Amino acid sequence: ELFHLMTIGEIYSPPRCTARAHRHGLVGGRAFDLTLGDDLLDPENRKACLKHLREHDYDFLAVTPPCTMFSMLQFLGANRSREELEHDPVYQRKFHDAMILLTFGVICCLDQQRRGRWYMFEQPWNACSWRQPIVQRVLRLPSTYVGRTDQCCFGLVDANHAPIRKRTGIMSNSRCLIREVVRTCKGNHAHQQIGRASCRERV
Repeated sequence: ELFHLMTIGEIYSPPRCTARAHRHGLVGGRAFDLTLGDDLLDPENRKACLKHLREHDYDFLAVTPPCTMFSMLQFLGANRSREELEHDPVYQRKFHDAMILLTFGVICCLDQQRRGRWYMFEQPWNACSWRQPIVQRVLRLPSTYVGRTDQCCFGLVDANHAPIRKRTGIMSNSRCLIREVVRTCKGNHAHQQIGRASCRERV
């Protein structure tokens, strides 16, 4: 199903998939990320990004929106309840920005599908982003497939090379891709708590 792919791109990530594309006979297109100067909170930058994706007709797009504001860990770190934070203007502004980025990521996925192309959308398995209406809309489509994977199975470790499980949800319009990425840790090693751990490698 995916063997015919040629050009791949990614959003909200420095070059990872695109940097490895040539190893598999694929063409690495652009990666869009804040670290590369792509501020996708700017509507003009979002418009330019979408225009680029359409003009270059990407065969596959990896979309990994920032997940900090959708993680339960933020409430533990702040030592405040979700209800308290929801009345905090700073939290509200950050959540609003996170929703803009999440929504644009979904728009890019749907645009890929509309053009008969493929996408992969990634978020932590327990993130509340999965419950947002814009994501639920895609999940209800008959063409959507979802899988869960443990990233230690793909080499995710901390700075001390201790495995980090980081249970992750993958959404795609490719059943083949979901079948390939779903992995469950066999439990034959100890896991580092992700917390503030530094993730060193993801294969």
